[in-house]
Amino acid sequence: MKTIILSGVSALAMFAAAPAMGQSNTSTATQSGNNAGATVTQTGSGNSSTVTQVGGAQTFASGPNSGRSVAATVSQAGAGGKSTVSQNGGQLAAAVTQSSGSSGMRSTVTQTNRNNSARVDQDGTGGGVATGSFVTQSGTAGRVEVYQRAATNAATSNVLQTGSDQRASVIQQSGAANSDIRQSNGAQNAAVYQDGASRSYVEQSNRFNEAGVRQIGAGNVSEVRQSGSNGDVGDPDGNLGNVETGLGVGVTQTGADNES
Repeated sequence: MKTIILSGVSALAMFAAAPAMGQSNTSTATQSGNNAGATVTQTGSGNSSTVTQVGGAQTFASGPNSGRSVAATVSQAGAGGKSTVSQNGGQLAAAVTQSSGSSGMRSTVTQTNRNNSARVDQDGTGGGVATGSFVTQSGTAGRVEVYQRAATNAATSNVLQTGSDQRASVIQQSGAANSDIRQSNGAQNAAVYQDGASRSYVEQSNRFNEAGVRQIGAGNVSEVRQSGSNGDVGDPDGNLGNVETGLGVGVTQTGADNES
């Protein structure tokens, strides 16, 4: 087992010596092999975390990452937080938390192969198309959970999944939030919940597709595109810690100026 825990003002010193400018904190971790774990905690401003992991055949036997070959946990609080997690191998787990003290936040998670999970929890301010959560998964049986909570504003959630048996759940409880989910190949499932003046776009191709969108507030726009066979707008229920009440009938909107 290889576990790395980084915390404090500048975690970079454990990996690569580089000068710290002001309060800017930089953490870089690269791991390969079996049972690799990295935990990064950063506070202050100008935080940057990069975790690169390549997993092996063995997995954690116990604990919160049981059954995973590699795991990355990143926690950031402060202005201008940037988190990048890149994982390859299979049975991968990534968890990113950018707390209510965050502003200009950006989280990028890239996972390949099979049985991977990614969870992003944001409760800070965005600031344009370059801020928010960006998750890319390729392979089979990928699971994505994105939570952008009440303090999140002007943030984007972007989920791209290619392969089969992919599941994505996006919950946004804020104003001016955008959700974009794109899934290709077979057995896809998407669920979106929004609270505020938000936009949702879901694109699914191939077969066995399901999509559910529920929007509350004014000025919301929902667009669902499905191509192939067995498309179903509604009843996604991937049970990814979801808020899916009322999704069984497809797209549900309340408020004014909604489009679907």
